[in-house]
Amino acid sequence: MRYYIAMDKLLNKQDESARLLSLQLSHVAAYRFIEKYIKKNIVAPEMEEIAKGIKLTVRQTYRVVDELCDLGYTSKQKYKTRSIKIVKPLQ
Repeated sequence: MRYYIAMDKLLNKQDESARLLSLQLSHVAAYRFIEKYIKKNIVAPEMEEIAKGIKLTVRQTYRVVDELCDLGYTSKQKYKTRSIKIVKPLQ
């Protein structure tokens, strides 16, 4: 019982932190790169291509794209390349 209560509190904190997270320049750059890449090539870019395009490390790019997914701007499938999709436009 205590485990479930603790997990609920943890999940609620994660939801709050995702809502409070604001878009940084790296988020906007990654979003724009993904958007342009999909329009030009029809398929989504790999993380390495995004990293090279916005001049970040691959690890930083994973973090940025995951944060975009948490905020609802993009979606992707775990462990699958070229699965990034634009969900909603930047405002």
